[in-house]
Amino acid sequence: KATEIVTEFFPGLIPTIARADAFPDLFTQDRHPLIGRLDQNSSIYCATGFSGKGFKMATGYGHIAAHEALGKQAFDGLDFVRPDRFSDGGPGRSGRSR
Repeated sequence: KATEIVTEFFPGLIPTIARADAFPDLFTQDRHPLIGRLDQNSSIYCATGFSGKGFKMATGYGHIAAHEALGKQAFDGLDFVRPDRFSDGGPGRSGRSR
């Protein structure tokens, strides 16, 4: 069916599928991504869980992640995306969903 639609409405395009992939959606409980080190002493930097918002926020979150992961700059005001918000006593932990 898709081949027929492409042939009819987009003359000149090759109507066969060149590539098809499936990717998982990654969400957190509170629907905010994880950006930052797993904890204060971790060498692991996370930047995941962007499904639903990731594409439109990619440049901003990418800038933050690159600078922090390389140790060039730390950003304040991001407790709502820090991985430790789900741990007991984490900075974004309030006992309720956001």
